[in-house]
Amino acid sequence: MVKLFKELSLRAIAHATESIERVKEALKELVGDVKLNETHTTGYHGNEIVILHVNGVKDCTRIEHLLLRDGVLTHVLAEPEKYIEHGVIHLKIDKQVLYAEKRLALANVDAISVHLKVGSVSMPDRVVVEHLRAFLSGGKHEQ
Repeated sequence: MVKLFKELSLRAIAHATESIERVKEALKELVGDVKLNETHTTGYHGNEIVILHVNGVKDCTRIEHLLLRDGVLTHVLAEPEKYIEHGVIHLKIDKQVLYAEKRLALANVDAISVHLKVGSVSMPDRVVVEHLRAFLSGGKHEQ
């Protein structure tokens, strides 16, 4: 199968009421054993917040598999203007569902922010849509 994604970046916030280890486990479902960066900060009410993030992940095999298996790319194609900007697919993945059920579910709040770069250079959003369609149909796409 042709690889669709060239690069992946993600970010999640672990609040004081959450297990940081569980959030890390959820992120590892997406990127495997890639080293996650941690930034520790304090919230408005004095609560500890840990921001977990990683940029420039080249091996997108795990997330590609999950996106296909769980039908997320179909949602992206149904509303490309909501998810694609400047040649990058932006998703918010429910971290609780990912941890507990090992599947992807789109979310609006308290989510893992995922940014997937499709081409090695910036491309128009319509071209990203064409690549997604070709990928989902099993066809080849040129990069």
